[in-house]
Amino acid sequence: MRILIPTSRNMFLRISLRAISLFTISGLALSALFFTAGCIFETREIPLVSTPVKIVTPSALAVNAQLGRGINVGNALDAPSEGAWGVVLKAEWFRQIKDSGFTTVRIPIRWDTHASATPPYVIDSVFMARAQWAVDQALANQLHVIIDMHHYDSLSAHPDAERPRFLAMWKQIAHRFAKYPPELLFELNNEPTDKLDVAAWNLLMRETIDTLRKIQPVRTLVVGTAEFGGLSGLSGLQLPDDSNLIVTVHYYEPFTFTHQGAAFQPGASAWLGTTWRATPPQRASVDQDIKTIQDWAAQNHRPIFLGEFGAYQAADSVSRAMYLEYLSTQFTAAGFSWAAWNFSSDFGLVDTTGVWRGYLTKALLHPGHNAQLDSIVKATKPLDLSTYFVFDDFEDSLADLPSSAYAWDSKHHIPVDSSQSHYYTFYSDTSLLTDPAGHRLLQYFEAGPGKAPRNFSGAIGNWGYTGKGLHVKGRLKGSNYPWVGFGAGLLGGWDSTFVDLTKMTAIRFRAKGRGDWVLQIVSDTVYNKYPKADNWGNFCVTFKLKDQWEDFVFPAEYFAPKKYSVQAAKGLTWAQARNKIMAFEFENGQSYGQKPDDSLEMYLDDIQIIGMQAKDFGL
Repeated sequence: MRILIPTSRNMFLRISLRAISLFTISGLALSALFFTAGCIFETREIPLVSTPVKIVTPSALAVNAQLGRGINVGNALDAPSEGAWGVVLKAEWFRQIKDSGFTTVRIPIRWDTHASATPPYVIDSVFMARAQWAVDQALANQLHVIIDMHHYDSLSAHPDAERPRFLAMWKQIAHRFAKYPPELLFELNNEPTDKLDVAAWNLLMRETIDTLRKIQPVRTLVVGTAEFGGLSGLSGLQLPDDSNLIVTVHYYEPFTFTHQGAAFQPGASAWLGTTWRATPPQRASVDQDIKTIQDWAAQNHRPIFLGEFGAYQAADSVSRAMYLEYLSTQFTAAGFSWAAWNFSSDFGLVDTTGVWRGYLTKALLHPGHNAQLDSIVKATKPLDLSTYFVFDDFEDSLADLPSSAYAWDSKHHIPVDSSQSHYYTFYSDTSLLTDPAGHRLLQYFEAGPGKAPRNFSGAIGNWGYTGKGLHVKGRLKGSNYPWVGFGAGLLGGWDSTFVDLTKMTAIRFRAKGRGDWVLQIVSDTVYNKYPKADNWGNFCVTFKLKDQWEDFVFPAEYFAPKKYSVQAAKGLTWAQARNKIMAFEFENGQSYGQKPDDSLEMYLDDIQIIGMQAKDFGL
């Protein structure tokens, strides 16, 4: 509404508001305190007239609560030009979005392709008007609206060179929307990456906020994380002392499911057929990530907006519906606002011909009516990831090693170090495993009394998910079935004492890299009356690495005897072998007859044995 307020100089201040606020002018209290939809308000000075005027604006926490459930209208204004990606915004979309039950739209906008390359970096007036039209459509339909700086790839590649242009465009945007209501939010930059890393983004983010605050001191701003806006960049985010900020995180895990078949993602065709059926490990992985975000938000006193999540259209419809419903429900329960990606096109609720995929809208806005998902969730108990033993976080804490490991190290003349003493390699023919510098890592039989010590120190460094981690590269050479891998004894080395893992409910670790891999647990199947000559003794799960960190959680019941082994042929189960376990190993996932993959690489961190504690290992 619009209200006229008399000032002490018999002037009138015209202010447009969408919610009732508290005003105090020259000591005249017009009202006490008003709450709208449970909002919390804070006062800020706005120098509109010579007489001091205080306007009460919703806090970031209140605004985030109002954002609620949202949808992105992407692939339109964020394309090189609107329509280039088959999507042109329509006025009726905003009415349909509102009528469906959404409360927010996020409008991704690619400003840099519509601004001059030289100072003063003027944004094309026609494009600015088009962006303003989209904002107006959202507000006219009583929707909150977020606009951002999207696909500014040259900023990520050359942050120092593009900095003046980036700030100049934001100044123009801020002036253009200076008189708009608080239901409009600015998101500084979508998915910073490349050279716009954590440190560079923290600097530019602060400067951008300072720039905007000189023009719009009370506008709620949305700030994303480095490393493609994902969870991995959250820990390094350093926000300024500004209470009107909302933090946004994008979530597309597991990536091999959400981006299977996507033409713009290299290698995505290999992921076709990946499903997401709300299995206990799938739900546990999501739940743990949400908890990580919650913990950060609580520690930093910041509200969270899940600005993007979704699954590409190549995924089966049942998996897509389950994924969207489970995530959106859990986000809401965690107190996050959210916006799914996307309204139209390949991730969208509506295909490019305008046909609605009603099952996706139902999953997002009407949870609890998916009989298949409901029955799965009810019938299975999610993994409890809260109890675990840190097998290795690569931080070289001697406390990680039991006394038996010290004895093993001494026997084999290896310096005591929780990471370096555990690991060995194995490979066939001329295959090999190296550290990042290309130094060959020694096999288990090459280290020992009178032999060289293990040399994993070069593979362990500050490249982990958090702090230190392991980084190895593999080269497969040879005919038939070449192999390469590395492992670690549970209590020191290859010939360490067997451990009872009956209590283990899952193995969890973080990894990224390239290639197909196998995680195998080495057991003593001779104990189960298998001849030693036939004793591979490995219980395995397979996985594929991508170039972004991923959280892997494999329940114990997923481990099965290695293919083609006698144990597999005779049906030995994990339950039969779990009480005598010696080591964990990571090996190439290539099988017989497949062309050798000569580009294996793995970054590894935070290996946890779920369901067990230090006392179970005699610590």
